[in-house]
Amino acid sequence: MSNAVAHELVQKSLVGEALDHGPMAIFVADDDGRYLAVNAYACELLGYDRDELLELRVGDVAVNPGAQEDFDEMQRTGKNAGMTVLRHRDGSELSMHFRASQTTVGGMPLYIGVCWPVDAE
Repeated sequence: MSNAVAHELVQKSLVGEALDHGPMAIFVADDDGRYLAVNAYACELLGYDRDELLELRVGDVAVNPGAQEDFDEMQRTGKNAGMTVLRHRDGSELSMHFRASQTTVGGMPLYIGVCWPVDAE
C-alpha cells in the first residue's frame, strides 16, 4: 500500500470517528429521504439507537410544517439552511438550526444535514 493510500484511509477513518462523536447531529439521507447514516449525537439527541433511527425517513423526524419543502429545496439547489423542528422518540419536539447540502458518493447523490439545538448558541 502506498503512503498516499494509507494517508487517505487514516484520514477517512479519523474524520469518520470524529464526526460520529462530534457536537452536532449529522444525518445522511438518500433521494427518498431514508436515513443511511447518522452519528452518535443524532441518536442521543432524539432518543433512538442507531438501528432504529436508520429505519426512519427525514419526514418522520423533521416535523415542522415546511420540512418537506426544505428537503425539496435542498434537492433542487444542492443546499439549504434554516430552522426546523425534530421529533424526539418520546414525542417531544426540539427546535433546531440546520445546514444541509448534497454530495455524491460512489455515483449516488446523498444529502447531508447537520443540526444543533437553538438553545446551544
